[in-house]
Amino acid sequence: MNTNMTIQVTPADNLRKLNDLLAVLGQSMRDGTSPSEEIETCIGIAWDLGNSAYNRILTQSQVNQPTTDYTPYNIGNRIQIAREKLGMSEDDLAEKLNIHPGDVLTWEDGADQPLAGMVIPLANALKCDPMWLLTGKNAESEV
Repeated sequence: MNTNMTIQVTPADNLRKLNDLLAVLGQSMRDGTSPSEEIETCIGIAWDLGNSAYNRILTQSQVNQPTTDYTPYNIGNRIQIAREKLGMSEDDLAEKLNIHPGDVLTWEDGADQPLAGMVIPLANALKCDPMWLLTGKNAESEV
């Protein structure tokens, strides 16, 4: 009989353990029942659990993300997709950004790109992730 079992620990398991550990830590700090060395150890364990869960989730999300290597999209295409999804015209977007409507047209046509300082305001106006806008990857909101 094989007694070697592999138990799969999921990020959700680690986050549950982290939550429990933080609750105990908080109670111990309020009660003053634990020496500072034990609290420091618990904080280290909590950090490890959180970091492990974060890294596993990040790795899984990167594996599950379609790559954009094969897609023809550029920042101009993504601006247009996000704008149209919101039902905005080029003029509406230009007004939100306080720029000339022709600028939006040149971005979407691929004749020019927005300046770096415009990326965050643009992402906010389009209600999308700035990284998705720049790269087409790791979108936090569906666009």
